[in-house]
Amino acid sequence: MSFTGDNGLKKILYLTAESSPYSKVGGLGDVSGSLPPILADLYSAFFDIRMVMPFHKNMNTSNTNIKKLDELVVEYANTHEIIEVFQDQNAALPVYFLKSPSLSSTPPYTDNLQVDLIKYCLFSKAIHSFCDTINFLPDLYHANDWHTALAVYQTKTIAFKKNRKSPFSTILSIHNLPYMGNANRKILRKFGFRPSRNLSLPKWARDLPLPMGISRADQILTVSNGYAQELLTPEFGCGLHTYLQKKATKVAGILNGIDQTEWDPASDHFLAQNYTIDNLDQRMVNKKALFDKYFPGTSNKTPLLIWVGRLTGQKGADVLLDSLNMLLDQDWRCIILGTGDPALEKAIRTLANKVPEKIVGLAEFSNELAHKLYAGGDMIIMPSRYEPCGLSQMFAMRYGCLAVATATGGLKDTIKDYSSTENPDGFLFTAAKANDCSKSIALAMHVYQDNPGKWRQMQIDAMRKDFSWHRSAERYKAMYLKLLERHS
Repeated sequence: MSFTGDNGLKKILYLTAESSPYSKVGGLGDVSGSLPPILADLYSAFFDIRMVMPFHKNMNTSNTNIKKLDELVVEYANTHEIIEVFQDQNAALPVYFLKSPSLSSTPPYTDNLQVDLIKYCLFSKAIHSFCDTINFLPDLYHANDWHTALAVYQTKTIAFKKNRKSPFSTILSIHNLPYMGNANRKILRKFGFRPSRNLSLPKWARDLPLPMGISRADQILTVSNGYAQELLTPEFGCGLHTYLQKKATKVAGILNGIDQTEWDPASDHFLAQNYTIDNLDQRMVNKKALFDKYFPGTSNKTPLLIWVGRLTGQKGADVLLDSLNMLLDQDWRCIILGTGDPALEKAIRTLANKVPEKIVGLAEFSNELAHKLYAGGDMIIMPSRYEPCGLSQMFAMRYGCLAVATATGGLKDTIKDYSSTENPDGFLFTAAKANDCSKSIALAMHVYQDNPGKWRQMQIDAMRKDFSWHRSAERYKAMYLKLLERHS
């Protein structure tokens, strides 16, 4: 059985908790805002791709034309909820929003796991009725993270009950495995989700949304090949590694991309000076602008280290601080941009107060300043304990700011270490430990100061790399077609 329309296109429904520009919190929002439109544009002869997400509180509706299409009713636990279906008429592909009191009274994520679980249980339960309402019966469901994993579980369960087989395919993309949802069996039962009966799953995982979705997915996808391999190991598999090893043939990785139009030093309107590979000397104007503002009188020959991102243990913010402490006797400057763990924010303030001539900590999020840091910084420090994909290193490399990073996940997939004999474009170290990180920073500063020709070539090689979504789109197309052929 196939739900392919009369036009011969395969129908794909992309489910997400967040998407730029409507509601973007993290990397998933970047992916959802870029990947579906590019696939729809490049492969309109193959696929009819549509996206659906909750209509969140305080959603950005500027430059949109969101209109109500219909209503549907979801019944659960002797009650029901009316859900309104909206569509953005201006979007490059059909984008739908489901709105109701439970779906729309909060932003995409809150600090209350119970509230979030109720929200995404309802969203996932509504997907079957939503498809009926808009007369769109997918050949393939592509869900993301725990928030929409239950939709995979739900649709597969319904199909098996009706036909003892599934007439469609499912993909579950894992952007960050440790976030598996809330194991509240009472709430799950309220919405009709019973624990998985898959005895290969660890018992503790059978009523967690993400593992439940994994158990029903035809394809488990991660956001880099490196992370896909790491999920099969005890260190990164979060207790699911043995189960995932059994499903290894269904685990794959496709690297995320970036918008190379927005992130382009040749045309970036935030910069003091635009530049390209052909006039890379002009890049120094951006560094001088940062020094003039934050470290007046500092020579442009002094290395400028940057950090752009969340201040968390996963990102290795504590490793950064310990590494900088080890290098206080050397000549460098560092600008840290980001918010997160209050203890880490305090530690940055403490160190910056200790050596204000070396470190500036900016506890904020500023897209404009991030652009300026990528364009003026000499090296971005990324001592992540794990990194499913990572975007900051791609932005930085595009701007000629070399990455000093842990060899993990997407970082080792995108950065070619200085020790490489062919076209190195960054510096990798083995473990997210201050000793390893500080040595790698010291090496990078040595190359920067003592071998400018080598540094310039590494900058050029980094800037030439193709991190566009077009590079990944062909792999998504091949994966979609392979799964669709399997179920045709």
